[in-house]
Amino acid sequence: MTRIAIIDDDPNVLSAVRRCLRRSGYESSTHDNPRHALRSFSTTWPDLVLLDVSMPMMSGHEVLRRLRRLESKRRRCGTINSALPTPVIFLTGLAATHQVVAGLDAGVSDYVTKPFDDDELRARIRHQLRLARNTEERIAAAESTGSSAIHDIASAIQSCDGPLLELDFNLTLANVVRRDSLQKQILGRAHANVAEIINRLSHANRNLGDVR
Repeated sequence: MTRIAIIDDDPNVLSAVRRCLRRSGYESSTHDNPRHALRSFSTTWPDLVLLDVSMPMMSGHEVLRRLRRLESKRRRCGTINSALPTPVIFLTGLAATHQVVAGLDAGVSDYVTKPFDDDELRARIRHQLRLARNTEERIAAAESTGSSAIHDIASAIQSCDGPLLELDFNLTLANVVRRDSLQKQILGRAHANVAEIINRLSHANRNLGDVR
């Protein structure tokens, strides 16, 4: 069963999200203290994390940084098999454009604002879990061929998923913002996304030449 960890200092939010997830059959754990949540991950690692940003004990950005460090450590020890980062969705009342952009720049997988719609939240969770599952399957298929070059190609292509999502988000934001300075800033990020995608696909293309 898919395990989802919910970290939020508001007990009402924890209850509401847990009810929402229960309808989809997810196994969830709730944490009103981010430090306790991170400690609990040492025994049971979640498949996805829903994370508040503004918490008095520790900000969501700091929780994300510590989560990634812990994840990297566990991967080196062999207690996490997946080579992909665990999906993390910010679930927060900070809805301003620059706050959303800051969250995505910090490496969060997605961003949902409060008050949230149950159907939207479940859809975003399904999308992130499906994206992770499909990527794992592509890597496994490449590894089964026994060719390191093909594995590198699959890895390079799947690594474009994140920049493509960010590019789509940045272009959407650029279409709705009204301030020229902010629009230029967002388009600059979109340009960086395109450059990153081109670079990664070029890497895949070079590896493809090795197996022709």
